[in-house]
Amino acid sequence: MRAVEMCFGYDASELQNTHIRALVHPEERPVINHLLGQLITFSLDVTVRCTFLLLHRTARPFPAELSSSLQTIGRHRYVMLSIRDMSEQER
Repeated sequence: MRAVEMCFGYDASELQNTHIRALVHPEERPVINHLLGQLITFSLDVTVRCTFLLLHRTARPFPAELSSSLQTIGRHRYVMLSIRDMSEQER
């Protein structure tokens, strides 16, 4: 989980049960809310990739690619996210 620490400045245990909205730059929150809402509402069985500004613990924004998909386990649905720091690619 060292990559999580490098990206966000938090250790992995601090991020457990943290909603992605808390890590997204405030200007990007309406977009992530819409994306997650669409994914859940329409039960899309696809992976969606988007680039957002996320926030490091120090409040420094950094670009990241989010890949999200909806998973159904029993009667529960979960949004699974994969996050990739895009800082190097943007330079």
